[in-house]
Amino acid sequence: MTIKKSSTRDGNQSTPAASGKQARLTALQIVYEVFEKGQYANLALERTLRKSTLAWVDRHLVTEIVNGSVRMVRHLDWVLDLFLAKPVAKQQPWVRNILRISLYQLLFMDRIPDYACVDDAVKMANLKAGKRLGAVVNGVLRNYLRSREKIQIPAEDELQYLAVKYSYPDWLVREFLSLTDSAEVEGALIYLNS
Repeated sequence: MTIKKSSTRDGNQSTPAASGKQARLTALQIVYEVFEKGQYANLALERTLRKSTLAWVDRHLVTEIVNGSVRMVRHLDWVLDLFLAKPVAKQQPWVRNILRISLYQLLFMDRIPDYACVDDAVKMANLKAGKRLGAVVNGVLRNYLRSREKIQIPAEDELQYLAVKYSYPDWLVREFLSLTDSAEVEGALIYLNS
């Protein structure tokens, strides 16, 4: 059996698994620049992809991971905090962002197998933060996978529920709720995230 190879912009060949790993590492670097260095996601993404030799399909993967992780960061951090001893905001910066992009893939991208996502996350953590923190990443993501069906955002507080679920700031959801009912607000938030 032969492995079909994807071609990059400059004609280099790579296996699909290797190119997916490189795409996730590229996405991590961009997300790190956004959250840790204050870069604008669209500019960091454009600058990185312009210089990249990734194949088209991998560029699409990078774009989806970056844009999705940035868009859904509040939701991602809320879920991650359920599985961390200290809040995600206090985690080592590389670990924090590896967890974010990995959880985004597990939650919202069904074409990436869970095992591949976790394996790549651990390898990235080992590379960027050391084996001890790689073990933390492994534990958090595996605990999430075991518990994901039980996770529910508490619905008692309508504002918090909508803000966390759709990853918007409280002030914006509060403003929307002052204008119309929660069903319409939820519809608007879903639309804005699409």
